[in-house]
Amino acid sequence: MKQFWLDRGYLLGIVCTIAAIGVPARPSLGAGNDKFGRTYYIDGAGNWGFGVAEVTQGLTGKGYKGHIINFTWSPTLNPALDQTLGRPVARSRGADLGKEITRYLAKYPSNEVNIICLSAGTGVGVWACENVKSPPRCTTWLCWALAFRPTTTWPRP
Repeated sequence: MKQFWLDRGYLLGIVCTIAAIGVPARPSLGAGNDKFGRTYYIDGAGNWGFGVAEVTQGLTGKGYKGHIINFTWSPTLNPALDQTLGRPVARSRGADLGKEITRYLAKYPSNEVNIICLSAGTGVGVWACENVKSPPRCTTWLCWALAFRPTTTWPRP
């Protein structure tokens, strides 16, 4: 019996280690319909889910019919890794989102695309906007708790 608990503890340690290291993140699909627009919610470092339910409930509660997508970008559940070693991954995921938005706008050229970002997700949102191809269009870009330095310079259009 003692061996069984040791084996379970070992298994739990492996599971926790995999969770800490992470696996590639994929966008999770939420409420709504693409025919009525898209809103992406980009969580902060660690993709812990802060605000995901509240954004979805708030938008749908006020009658938003577009597709709400929780765009996860972090390969880990560790904010310290995301903000240091994971920065190239964040930039890459931002580029992926920009390409996804470009494909969406090609299919629905008159629809709105909105991006809502939290903390470290703001960088991913910026990199997404930088990678949207012509015509580059994002209807709304809302950021909570910006994660930029005061010396950040923004490119002129």
